[in-house]
Amino acid sequence: MITSNSNPQLTSELPRGCTFSAEDWHVLSQYWYPIAQASEVTDKPLAAQLLDVRLVLYRSNDKVVVAKDLCFHRGAPLSKGWVENGEIVCPYHGFRYNCEGKCTAVPAHPSSKISPKLKLIIYPAVERYGLIWTSLAGTDE
Repeated sequence: MITSNSNPQLTSELPRGCTFSAEDWHVLSQYWYPIAQASEVTDKPLAAQLLDVRLVLYRSNDKVVVAKDLCFHRGAPLSKGWVENGEIVCPYHGFRYNCEGKCTAVPAHPSSKISPKLKLIIYPAVERYGLIWTSLAGTDE
């Protein structure tokens, strides 16, 4: 497993069902790629895929967020959810995540302390040339 330089939560683990060889995937994941047109990314979650990794994109208070399209509670795709007050909401049980990926609410247990481990994998995002770009390795621009 290769650990990212800029974000310790990002690792270059091969995605499940990867169609690339491990060597190719590790090399390709280091680069930046356009994943959506900037005009497509609104406060409504948008699904995308890069190198067999399913992603969700959305705007949170004018900031573009790119995350793994997976709620860690029950594995639901966050792209099927919605954005409310700048937070993405899982469609399955309503878990809420802020733009840094931290879980901020568990509706079934509103007064319980939320584990810091309950966090989305967030990828770097850059809006340039009318496109949204990201790197799966989380390398700097």
